[in-house]
Amino acid sequence: MPVANSPARHGPPAPGSSGGVSPGYDALMAGKEKVVGGSLKDRLQTAVAGVIPDSTKGEMHRTKAKPGSDE
Repeated sequence: MPVANSPARHGPPAPGSSGGVSPGYDALMAGKEKVVGGSLKDRLQTAVAGVIPDSTKGEMHRTKAKPGSDE
């Protein structure tokens, strides 16, 4: 894995980033405790995970983990 000062970065820095290796690295350096990546669906599920019942979360996981359920 390249380090921040390494020329082996892949592509230009993301808009709004400080030019670090990844958005996760930038968030770590900014002191953020959590960064959610992935699709919009993944980010929405993470946002509502604290307010929905465990049974609903289990069903959401079951549909995503089912073989052939690639998004």
